[in-house]
Parts: sequence; C-alpha cells; structure tokens
Amino acid sequence: MIFIWGSINANRLDFMTLPRGSRSVSALAFDSTCTMIAAADMTDDYKLHIFDLKAEKVKGKSPLICTGKLDRKKI
Repeated sequence: MIFIWGSINANRLDFMTLPRGSRSVSALAFDSTCTMIAAADMTDDYKLHIFDLKAEKVKGKSPLICTGKLDRKKI
C-alpha cells in the first residue's frame, strides 16, 4: 500500500494499493501538477505503476491507471 499524509496535521489524504503479485515500493514520484503518482516496485521484472490522484476514488482509493515493465537494458 502507498499512503499520502498531510504534512501539517498528519491526516491521511490518499492511499493506493499495488496490483496482486507486486512487492514493496522502491521509488515514488509525483508529476509536476501533483495529479499522478508513479511507483516502482521491487519485482524481478521492474514494474512501474501509475495512479491518478484526481480521478474518482474506487473503494476509497485512487485508481491505478496503468502498469508496465521497464526494459532492463535501458536502465
């Protein structure tokens, strides 16, 4: 799971869950408008997951909009 907390009052602002089979998050990044977040997990095939923070919540969570593998040769 990924949680986003408010820096002033420590309220939980949002949370996301990685797809089944994912491992721990190794890196996170927000886009420049803070409307999407990218999370790299620690699976052997280097998966990257993109979440939309402004979309309608699904079961209280920001929806996953895409998942893909990174090409190890280009890293």
